[in-house]
Amino acid sequence: MTDHRARKLQNDCRYCREDIFTKADKLKLSEKLAYGLADFPEAANSILAAFLTMYDTDSIGMAAGAVGTMFFLSKIFDGVSDFLAGSLIDHTGTHWGKVRPWLLWLSVPTGLSLLLIFLIPRSGSALGQLIYAFLTYNLFTTVMYTIVGVARNSLLALETQDMKERGSLAAFGMFFGLGSTILGCSVTFPLGIRFGGDTRA
Repeated sequence: MTDHRARKLQNDCRYCREDIFTKADKLKLSEKLAYGLADFPEAANSILAAFLTMYDTDSIGMAAGAVGTMFFLSKIFDGVSDFLAGSLIDHTGTHWGKVRPWLLWLSVPTGLSLLLIFLIPRSGSALGQLIYAFLTYNLFTTVMYTIVGVARNSLLALETQDMKERGSLAAFGMFFGLGSTILGCSVTFPLGIRFGGDTRA
């Protein structure tokens, strides 16, 4: 590495505390478990994908066509927001680093935005319900979940430069993410039956 590149790398990391490991460094099991556990919120997104349509149509009474159009437009916005979130995180410079601030700042707001999705006013007009559903759904998926997800995925490159360790770290994330998805979707219907007897619960 030339002196110029070394100085540039040092300047780029001036405001971040994420250590850039050498290939000889190995991650601890606790670090891999912590990274994997961070994928548990994936269950919330999977539950939304599996059951939100039934909630909006069967419980709230919204038109299926309107709900489908809402999801279609939201996915377009979500695709654009991925690039914006990446740029936002890349230009973040704090003494906590680029990634950690977003994970800390948005943890509680992300949970609250998920809750708002299921607080659609039942006494409102059909148009008002659709607007509320569109705004709250995009607040969670397009804004909060996207920024947190991009920030978390960025940790993979910041934790280690060892490709084998990166692969192991990614495997932990996939394992816990898939496990949380299966668990979350498996308990949703039984809980609905227990508390109400059908999907409207």
